[in-house]
Amino acid sequence: MAKDKWPQLREILESTDNHDTLPTNRPLHEHYFERDEFQNRGTIHTHSFAYTEKKTPKLIYLNLIRADVPDPQTEPELHRLVTTFQIHHCDHRCRAQGHNNEQCSKGFPQPLSQITYYSPNTLHYIYRRTKKENRMVIPYHPETLLIWRGHINFQYITTTGFAKYITKYVTKPETSELFDINESNEYRRHIMARRLGAMELIVLLLQHPLTRCSVSVHYLPSAPSELRLRSVKPIHLLNIRDDNNDNDPYNSDPPYWDDSINKYFDRSDYEIIWFVINDLPVPAEPVKKK
Repeated sequence: MAKDKWPQLREILESTDNHDTLPTNRPLHEHYFERDEFQNRGTIHTHSFAYTEKKTPKLIYLNLIRADVPDPQTEPELHRLVTTFQIHHCDHRCRAQGHNNEQCSKGFPQPLSQITYYSPNTLHYIYRRTKKENRMVIPYHPETLLIWRGHINFQYITTTGFAKYITKYVTKPETSELFDINESNEYRRHIMARRLGAMELIVLLLQHPLTRCSVSVHYLPSAPSELRLRSVKPIHLLNIRDDNNDNDPYNSDPPYWDDSINKYFDRSDYEIIWFVINDLPVPAEPVKKK
């Protein structure tokens, strides 16, 4: 990108912050995204990634992510948590029968290394593991592990590896037999059509969000106008519409935006109205969302 070759542009982008949640307006700020999932009606787990202020080489220098068994004398609690939650155990799910001398599908046992470095052939980082007992340790962030007190998997993300990871989840197929149209058992079809476990049901009933992120995403429709969904205007705009159209038999101002694009371009107007309705001074230059 140009920001990497043009120092002046990077300086401008770094100093610009309009407090908008759209990432295009804050391209060089720290961001995160989290998504909770429930695998096969199982317990909840979270996938997340974060853009940090410090670059990966600096994080490696600080030894932020570790893959070793801590010393039980100097770090007794961390040692207990690592040996309890962070040791990979191979079984039939990750290793084919008769292949005990090779790495499993999860990459264990990991190679020994004196340093943490990027491995271009694997799209991952090789973490510092200097002892044989460390080869089965899943990478972890010590502070998070001490707080979470459960299994975690922290990794430095590469650009290519991240793209592969996202693509894999986006294109992940559903179990084909769940959609057998010849299934005659209506009860089984109902139960198997959606994998919903007790924990997920509780989370949904309590209305806990399944996704959390530092940015917002606006979807702009690409379908023909006659197929687009309408965006209903908020109540304060509808009230103003009714007041302004009391003598208009045709009521030409519709109670909705034709699509998200019109709503987007109309944003500055209804932001000013919000200030007026709430008896707040209208700023000289209203903040516009881009």
